[in-house]
Amino acid sequence: MTPEGKIKKKFSAGLKELQERYGKLIIRMPVSRGMGKPLLDYLLCANGHFVLVEAKRNAEHKLTPQQRVTKSEFEGAGGYVWIVYDDRSIQQVLGMIESLLCQQ
Repeated sequence: MTPEGKIKKKFSAGLKELQERYGKLIIRMPVSRGMGKPLLDYLLCANGHFVLVEAKRNAEHKLTPQQRVTKSEFEGAGGYVWIVYDDRSIQQVLGMIESLLCQQ
C-alpha cells in the first residue's frame, strides 16, 4: 500500500465511524478517469455542509495547481476544503467534520 493509501485507509475508517454514529454524512470518493471536472479525494456532505478532503502522503506534498483551483472554487461557494497527511491532521479534520454533524 502506498503512503497516501495508508492515509486514505485511516481517514476512511474515521469517516465510517462518524457516519455510523451520526448518520448525517454522505461519503464519496470520485474517480474522474479523465472525464468531467476534477475533484479532490473525498466529496462529503456533512449535515448539509459540503466538504472536500485531499489526502497527501506527508506534509511536504502540496496541492497541485488544479487542486488549488478546485479548493478555491469550493471555498468561494461556502464549502470546506481540508487536507489530511498524518494521524494528527486526520484527527483534526475528523473533529471538524464531527462538529458539522453536531450542529442543529
